[in-house]
Amino acid sequence: MTRTGLMTLPQHHIGVDVSKNWIDTFTASSQQFTRIANQGLSLAEWAAGLGDVTVIFEATSRYDHDLRARLDEVGIPYVRMNPLRAGQFARAAGFLAKTGRLDARILCMMGEALRPEPTMPMQPVRQRLYDLQARREDIVAMIIAEQGRLSTANDTFICRDLKASIRSLTRRRDALQKQIDAPVETNRQLAAQYRQLQSAPGVGPQVACRLMASMPELGHVDRRQIASLAGLAPHARESGLYKGKRTIHGGRSHVRRAMYMAALVAVRWDHHWKTVYLHMREGGKAAKTAIIAVARRLLVRINAMVRNGLSYQA
Repeated sequence: MTRTGLMTLPQHHIGVDVSKNWIDTFTASSQQFTRIANQGLSLAEWAAGLGDVTVIFEATSRYDHDLRARLDEVGIPYVRMNPLRAGQFARAAGFLAKTGRLDARILCMMGEALRPEPTMPMQPVRQRLYDLQARREDIVAMIIAEQGRLSTANDTFICRDLKASIRSLTRRRDALQKQIDAPVETNRQLAAQYRQLQSAPGVGPQVACRLMASMPELGHVDRRQIASLAGLAPHARESGLYKGKRTIHGGRSHVRRAMYMAALVAVRWDHHWKTVYLHMREGGKAAKTAIIAVARRLLVRINAMVRNGLSYQA
């Protein structure tokens, strides 16, 4: 679907290569390059004069944050492209060099040739939830690393230092958790979805927050699309008489990890999902493959829940 669910796609695309200090753009209609400072005011002025176009750029972690915000403000549709797909398109088109201007042109060509669906815009409250979750996960990783060092440390001073570091990191983790909980408790829409998501087996507070922050498409796309976005869709490997094992790859790794943990809990404590898991194991599937399959099916059910505005029903 499109960003509004109704509008038709604009005729032309603008390819944008995003870097820390500036963006390089290439416009299909005029065949012109421009360079703009990657900061709020410059991006706002540029976005305001775009007209009927779709902007396409690679996902670049934090560097495209201002660009997305300014495009959302003026209602310009954009495609946040997986860098792997963009690189594959460039190689298929015969481009081996890499510069900002060239990347912008390739992205523009990709948009014109493939006409990808625009990315769902991220609400500011969900963007903040995403940022807070990402920082919390960073802190948790630091705690785990420090605990690992403590387990092998022998020096008394180093042990004290590591314990102090763990206590400090734990306080910071808890402070971040309070910041995550605040919008979930005060925003009516988020609070309702938070409760709805946790009605599904295996979905606790952390998984629910991860889905709300990282999957704005929930309830807006079909079962195949939602599985693919999460990197849970199996991809065939067949050629002639050869039939290889289907594998998963790509997608949003943090969502995939969250759903994998939800599936582990579901197959242990929920009768339905435990039965599904055991049936696949009896059919010869490896344990991890069966868990991934449960994670995919569970996400599909959650997607249908959100689309229909219902809680989980066994």
